[in-house]
Amino acid sequence: MVFEFTTSPGFNFFHAFAAHLKLKPVGNTLVIPTKLGKGTIRKVEFAPDFRLIIHRYRLNEEFIIRRKSAPIKHDLISIFFYHNEAPLKLLYNDNRQVQFSKNSDSAIQLTTNDLNSEVRFPAKADVYYTVIGITAAKLSSLLQVEKPSSLLEQIIGGNGSYLFFERMTVETQRVLKQLSDISDQDDLHRFYYRIKVEQLLYLLFTKLLSRQYAPHRPINNADVERLWSLEMRFFLI
Repeated sequence: MVFEFTTSPGFNFFHAFAAHLKLKPVGNTLVIPTKLGKGTIRKVEFAPDFRLIIHRYRLNEEFIIRRKSAPIKHDLISIFFYHNEAPLKLLYNDNRQVQFSKNSDSAIQLTTNDLNSEVRFPAKADVYYTVIGITAAKLSSLLQVEKPSSLLEQIIGGNGSYLFFERMTVETQRVLKQLSDISDQDDLHRFYYRIKVEQLLYLLFTKLLSRQYAPHRPINNADVERLWSLEMRFFLI
């Protein structure tokens, strides 16, 4: 199964994927039909500029998600937490495929939405990943860093393109597990979701801001292709 979309302003993955499968969500949850597999996709929208999508399912066939770059520049940031038991393949800008697993140094990716990407989930494997969508302005208001480093300026500036990788720590895995265990029957579930998502952001940016990098430059699709060719030896399993 292939799901392809373009990251235009206002795009909603949850509703677009439901329409693609011709399914009607039950509240904030999309239940995978037995003919395709089993599991759910859950969405939580804290605000128009801040949302969460939790993928937990097993499909009967290979699942490919293709994201096309936005034709209009916008400042939405996507943060992917891949914590699958089985390796999956991630491809940026038609370069060679690279395998990832929850133990990989690159199990978290943070990127602008103007870069093409493709993720391949193998058939009959547990798909277990979480996506935070947030605008640069909203992220800046949450982090409240008085004197941003050059790396943080690159991320919250909302101007250039970038692609960052980070390691999945044990603490991050624990918070992701807590996210998946939250019950929508709890009257305070949205509040708890937000606490845990902000904790994920804290853990991620604590790691990112500890990097001793030189000043950053904007990245484009050609740069990403060169980046992958250089990083293959570090991330290939």
